[in-house]
Amino acid sequence: MGISAAVSAFCGVTEPAIYGINLRFKKVFISGLIGSAVGGLITGLMHGTMYGFTGSLIGFSSFFNPKNPSDLTSFYAFLLSSAAALVISFIVAWVWGYNDEMVAGKKVEKKQRPGSEAKQKSETLTAPVAGKVIALSSVNDPVFSTGAMGEGFAVVPTEGVVKAPVDGEVAALFETGHAIGLKTTAGAEVLIHIGIDTVMLKGKGFNVKVAQGDLVKAGQTLIEFDLDGIKEAGYDPTVMTVVTDKHDVDIKLPSVE
Repeated sequence: MGISAAVSAFCGVTEPAIYGINLRFKKVFISGLIGSAVGGLITGLMHGTMYGFTGSLIGFSSFFNPKNPSDLTSFYAFLLSSAAALVISFIVAWVWGYNDEMVAGKKVEKKQRPGSEAKQKSETLTAPVAGKVIALSSVNDPVFSTGAMGEGFAVVPTEGVVKAPVDGEVAALFETGHAIGLKTTAGAEVLIHIGIDTVMLKGKGFNVKVAQGDLVKAGQTLIEFDLDGIKEAGYDPTVMTVVTDKHDVDIKLPSVE
């Protein structure tokens, strides 16, 4: 890895060295910084000038003065500073920055992005709000009851707190706060819609607790809403949960009462 990263670095591409070695062994990175600092100091003291923009050792031609080709001051500065950076970095790393006993840093656990786990082919949705679970077909809105948007279920809420029915990512968030879209860990797309025609409330009574792009866990609060306020305004507060796109995931829904 060191040899291939060095070849890339000499050609101006340093990412393999940085992410493959240096960041894993912090002292190696510091050793390189020390050598680079010395090289930069020499370049400055010799007033080295770069007349073009190319990377690393293959960029030597950028240090030739196009207006005065016989002036090799900048080229000599390039040679000396490059040699100093390489030699000093190597020596510091050899003496202090690396040994065969070293172990790479601990792996940082990353949050799983929805849809990244190909092996997971089934998921179970829980009711996003406390209340009575009813069939989607009994909802007083043909957009949902006919199944045009997908299969799902509804809940007649007894409290105004919507929680994530499954682990996933907030894929869509309506400005009015009355609906939210999730992409589950396995990749299915789920829509949670609070009430019927509640978009007309223009966000009044809805308090969104997450932002688009957030990764959420099942049971995490997504939205708080004024249940009594929705009823007083004359709207049906039934909360619909619809699987708008399964993406070949087997979705298990809660039992209907």
